Parts: sequence; C-alpha cells; structure tokens
Amino acid sequence: MNTNPHDRNRPTRPTARGQHFHAFVRLAMVLALAGVAVPVHGQEKKPQGGRVGYGDFVRQAELSGQAPAEPAAAGRGNAATPRVITPAQASGGLDDVALLTGRPAYQPSAGAQPSEPAVFVDSLVGQINGRPVFAQEFLRPLDARLRAEAARSATRQAWIRTAGPIIRNALLEQIREELLLAEARAALTPEERQGLIRFFTDLRKNLASSYFGSEQFADQRLFEQEGLTLEEKARDERDRALLRTLVQRYISPRVNVSWRDVKKDYERRIRDFVPAPSAVVRVVWVPAGDAAARAKISEQIAGGVAFKTIAESELNQFLRSEGGLVRQSFDGPLSEATIVGVPELNKAIQGLSVGQVAGPIETQGRAAWVMLEAIEQKPGRSLADAQIDVFARLRDRRFAEETNRFFERIRERGTKTDESKMLEQLIVIATERYWVPAQRGGGTPAPAVPGPSGGAPRP
Repeated sequence: MNTNPHDRNRPTRPTARGQHFHAFVRLAMVLALAGVAVPVHGQEKKPQGGRVGYGDFVRQAELSGQAPAEPAAAGRGNAATPRVITPAQASGGLDDVALLTGRPAYQPSAGAQPSEPAVFVDSLVGQINGRPVFAQEFLRPLDARLRAEAARSATRQAWIRTAGPIIRNALLEQIREELLLAEARAALTPEERQGLIRFFTDLRKNLASSYFGSEQFADQRLFEQEGLTLEEKARDERDRALLRTLVQRYISPRVNVSWRDVKKDYERRIRDFVPAPSAVVRVVWVPAGDAAARAKISEQIAGGVAFKTIAESELNQFLRSEGGLVRQSFDGPLSEATIVGVPELNKAIQGLSVGQVAGPIETQGRAAWVMLEAIEQKPGRSLADAQIDVFARLRDRRFAEETNRFFERIRERGTKTDESKMLEQLIVIATERYWVPAQRGGGTPAPAVPGPSGGAPRP
C-alpha cells in the first residue's frame, strides 16, 4: 500500500543530503546498533514495471499539493498560461515543445484556463525498480560541482574525465539506495505497512507544525533551508526509518565483534596507539687528517663544554646549522636499532646511555664523535583506553562488509535500466547543460529549477 499516491511513479533522485549512500546507511546503522526503536509499520506497493504515464509529466505540481490540470483543447484560454497536453501528444510534436524541467514557476489563479504553448518535460534516462530516473532531478544536487568543472574544463574530453566519475558515483549510490529501500518495503508485514502510512502522515503533520501549522509555509522554508519540499523531507525521513528496519532485521545480527577481535586488532596496529620511541643523537665530525680540529674537540669534551655547543661550532662538518642533530624512531631495544646509516657510528650509539659521548671514531676518512642526547617516548594509549575506539572501528568495517554482501544478494532480484546506458545519457545531457554553455563566451547553463512557490530559482 502506498503512503502517497504519487510515490509509485515518482522519480528516483539524489536527495538534498548529497545522495551519499554510505553516510545515509551509516546513520541507520548507528541508530540500529544503539537500540533505537523504529516506528515503522508499513510498506508501499512494489512498482509495476517502468511505464511512464501522464502523472510523471505533472509530478512536480502534484507533489506541491497543486492539482494537475487536465489536458485541454487547443486554443482554449489565454496565451499567458501554459497548455498541458498528454505524453502521446507531446511525443508527436516535440519540435513544438518548450523544454523546462522541474516544478512549474507559476501559481494558477482560480478559473485560469490552460492554453498555449509551454509544456514541462524532463529527460527520462532509465528506471530503477520501475521508478523513473529523470536527468533534471538527478543532476540537481550535483549542480554546483558540475558548473565548476565546466568552467575549468577546456575540452570536451577533459570535462568527461572529471564530470564522468562524479555522475557515475552518484548513479551507483542511487541504485544501491533504491534497491535497498525496495527490499525494506517488501519485507514489511501487513501491519507494518499500515503503520508506515500513519508514520508518513504524522511526519507531514509534525513538520508542518514546526512552521506554524502551515504546509505552504513549511514547504517554502524547507526548500530555502535544505533544498527539499515538505513532501520530499517527509519521504526522506520515512526512507531513513525503512533503512533502520532493514538494518535491524538483516544486517545488525551479522555484525559481531568479540573481545578477542578487539585485542588482536589492537596488537596488530600497536603503533597506532603506542608510538615507537625515538633516539635523539648529535654527531660531530672533522676530516681525519685535521689534527688541530681533533685535538680541539677532544679538549672541549674533556673540559665539560656542552656537546650541542661543539656541534654548532665551526669545527663541526656535519649538519652544523642543526647542531648535528639526528632523530630516529626505532622498535625493540636500542642495542639492536639502526639510528644512523654509518655502521661504525651506529654501533657506537647502540652501546650508549643517555648523556654519554663516544669518540673519536675513525670512519670514511673522518674522525667522529656521537652523543645520545635523549630517548623520546610520546604518550600512548593502553588497550583499556583504546578498546572502545577499536571496537567501533571493527564494527563499522564489518557493518560495511555485511551491507555490501546483503546488497549483492538482492541486486540480482532488482530491475533497472543498464547502468552504462543511463550513465552515457546523463553525461550527454550534463555536457549540453553545463559544458557547452560554459564554452560559449562564458554563457550560463540552463536555469535551475524554481522553488515551490514559483519564486526565485534554485541556486
């Protein structure tokens, strides 16, 4: 049973939330795993094929609460108001059709008669489970990104390389969401289907009550704030509830994380929680044949001059500007660590305690001295401190895995137009809408869909 008479043939569309499927389902997961009660007790009828009827061409007027005008005889009324014709009539004379997609930007007055010459038509690019996918509705949430890419793309090929993946990802997300929602509806009991109707009705009332009980005012304000009409907002909330139900029944029971799993993951990623210590070493070296420099450095070390001071002096030929500083992290005991790449110096460092100096060490034609200045250990997190984060990470990963498995199981049962064909059409339409105008002397793409009241267009 439909909760709304227009739902059966309403277009599938990216929502104003950006149509990010994973974020949408993640919210459902969080609520489900938290034990939130789901007040959903209903289902819409399964769509019957992909047939597009008259209602599809006037769907925006219907969703806004306006009664769609009936097809009128030619020549009736005045020329200031659009003439509404049937899809069959429109298909017979497309050359005469003015293309303007989305919600009509007019408010018919009482007694107004439909007349010539405009018809509101959108490009149908395919269907998902019998629900039509209209290009205008699909591209609407991507409008800003596609406009920006069109302005940056000098060639058609460059445009397709950047816009293509954007459109493809949005399409795949929409397919996933629609198929999962269809599965959620199909799994509802008759009692739940009846409850879903009440749930949807209550949603509309509650949303309207937040705006002084006026559905018209709520429609306008929601559109300004979120890019959604009241009807769309209520449907989105209903769909969230349906997904929560799906998660609770089929996915959450398969997401199990044990204490052993948490411990193993913590140990495997120990360096994410307990950083490795770092050896802070200072190195001084001079040419092996420079007897004066060697004697001077040995004298200063014996006299108690700070090794850092010696390392910063003109005597030092190694990283003088940095005071001969080397900082290197290591695992295991220092006696087995590799701190520097010169074997003779590294061996000397391995045997030092903090504050000790070794040298002179003869290596590679140089006389060198090394000091272990410090062993730095950044604070870490114990298993007891990190266990909640480790558990959440494992749970989220396994939830994503189980969601993907579940989706693959239901994918074959769903019906849809070939993805590659839909993508090809959407790219062609997007190119004509965004890239072509941008290449014509800075022209602007086709106007955005007007708001629910017929006022300012969507940005």
